[in-house]
Amino acid sequence: MSMPRDAKQGFSPSHRNLYQPKIAPQILDQGLWSDFDAENWSSGWRFRGVSPWEAAPTKQAACYRQTHLDLLLVLALNSQYQEVTECSTKSRQLPPMFFHGSAESHPRASEEQVYAQRIDFKSRKHSGNSFYTFSTLGPLSSFLGAPYHPSGEDQQSVEYVENAPNGDAFVHLRTYVPGASSPIRHDVRTLEELETSLDQVNSCRVGGTIVFLRGYQPARWLNVIGHKLSLEPEFYRRHLHFSAASPFSQEQQYSDASLPSSKTQMMQLKLTTLGTRFAHNNIKRSEQEEQRRLSNLREQISSLMKQYLKSWDRYGPELEHGMSMARNFFVLDRQHVSLEQTISICVTDRQNDSKHWTAVVWLDFGSGFGPDDKGPWNSKLLEYTGMPVRYWATTQHRPGTFFADEKILGGSRPRYQQTDDDESFVSQPATFKLLHEAFDTLLDSDTMLEDTYYSLSGIFRFAVASEAQFLDKLQHLLEEDMQPAVLAETEFDKRLTVWNLVHNKQILDRHAQSLEEICEFLEAKDSNNWTTAKSESGLRKADMSHRLIERDYQKMKRRAIRLSEDYLQSTSMLANAAMIDDSQRTIHQGETVRKLSTLGFFFLPLSFSTSIFGMNLQELNEGSYAKLGIWIGIAAASLLLAYLMLRWSFHRQMMVVAWRRLRAVQQNQSDV
Repeated sequence: MSMPRDAKQGFSPSHRNLYQPKIAPQILDQGLWSDFDAENWSSGWRFRGVSPWEAAPTKQAACYRQTHLDLLLVLALNSQYQEVTECSTKSRQLPPMFFHGSAESHPRASEEQVYAQRIDFKSRKHSGNSFYTFSTLGPLSSFLGAPYHPSGEDQQSVEYVENAPNGDAFVHLRTYVPGASSPIRHDVRTLEELETSLDQVNSCRVGGTIVFLRGYQPARWLNVIGHKLSLEPEFYRRHLHFSAASPFSQEQQYSDASLPSSKTQMMQLKLTTLGTRFAHNNIKRSEQEEQRRLSNLREQISSLMKQYLKSWDRYGPELEHGMSMARNFFVLDRQHVSLEQTISICVTDRQNDSKHWTAVVWLDFGSGFGPDDKGPWNSKLLEYTGMPVRYWATTQHRPGTFFADEKILGGSRPRYQQTDDDESFVSQPATFKLLHEAFDTLLDSDTMLEDTYYSLSGIFRFAVASEAQFLDKLQHLLEEDMQPAVLAETEFDKRLTVWNLVHNKQILDRHAQSLEEICEFLEAKDSNNWTTAKSESGLRKADMSHRLIERDYQKMKRRAIRLSEDYLQSTSMLANAAMIDDSQRTIHQGETVRKLSTLGFFFLPLSFSTSIFGMNLQELNEGSYAKLGIWIGIAAASLLLAYLMLRWSFHRQMMVVAWRRLRAVQQNQSDV
């Protein structure tokens, strides 16, 4: 059965997110159905604008129903895909034609499941059938769809994550509405609360809402947030894209995430936490031995980090809701380490005529790292005689914070402190855990309603303060490695320091690239899809805040680039110094060989004559003093001959050098 292509009308916009039954991998669009009447189920699907129940007697309805089903299966085999949408918000059951039985006997699709299925459908689109492909969403589709078709061990893992008893909240909503001096705060602990809260957000017509996600989020929570806020799945993919060893990065092609045009709605900020390994001062080792131990420690920590990323199970039983995640972990020197994490921000478009903006901020840090997460931060290699690593707080100065009321700065809110009996080996400072609570302190509430940049300025400032602290540390490490007293020692192997500088420079270059991307995003403020202030007072405050943040990031970018150049120059200087040391050692060895050769000129004749007269010959062993005189004469003549040959060798070498110099002078004069 065929029909013209112009008869295709697609699906009505009101029929979105139809749950797809397990009839075929995808329901395909070949222009067979013009429309579906969601208000009257008896009309069913219309073929060429005419319902099969209208074109045939009632007795043949089942036959037509089976014919339509067969057509769908045939089209599925032809691999021509069409999106399946939900019929209506009033009824989410399937049309009767999809089943041989009654529609009421089949389960309906939840809203969160519809979001996961939509991603699965998009990720399966063939490049030959669509100009826009989403093949990079394949691993994300597997992750988000896992709770709805688990089997075996995965079923138990999902249930464990969803139902784990935990009183902490890791999803926080901050809604700003006109006339309110403070935002409406809602800390979400269950899926039901999350759906209700997001429905309330969607009902707002003015103001703005910031949704904070802290740490690892289960798939069902991400599906609910994505569906309710119409969140682009690319935001999830970029945040869960750990490294080449991560399950989310094993696609066969690269995405356009590096293009500024693909970041008009979303961006990422890098956060670095510094830590100190406490050491006893009575441990004395040579500088060379310390550098070797540091190189071995870095290799072991790097191997542990690769294992952590490789073994990171997306829905394993060890991943609890809110568990912190890490991107990288480095050993900077013998006493300091750095832990890298990410903040991902996405601002969704306004729906219809609504003036309410929504921002989703996903933080890597949550409740902390578990004691068995196989990360290098839990390794005993980092301990000095049982003393663990202590992590620094991110310090930032804001005018007016010192004399401000503690209630304004968040002093009345619950504090996060590490106790001695804390099971988590790595507990991040309270500055990280209080970010979602205190990011909006000292901000004007009216301006936050109008401008998204201004509302998130506290997060930008926190991230750039972390970057400044990290660059300060790298500057200090460079000064320590380039101390003249240490470099003047010819016995010290400078190649170890060279590799130390190369290691830190590679880390620095990644930070410089991240800073450059953030600066490009801030410079393109007018072209980004973020809400900006329109009133005169709000525009003035927002622009001032934006200029300060942009200036801070520009300063950090220039400093990172300049520091990277200093590292490169220092590496070249050390490499040249190492070559000079090698040359000096070679000269010293040559001088030693020369002295040994000089001694050989004297002892070789003596040894030769002694060996001859030491033979067991009757003519040489009669005890005659005349024979002894003969030996003395031969030995003296041999020594004299060796001495004359040595002097002639030195004289000849000096003559050759003098001749070369004279020839060079004559050649220069002739050239002039």
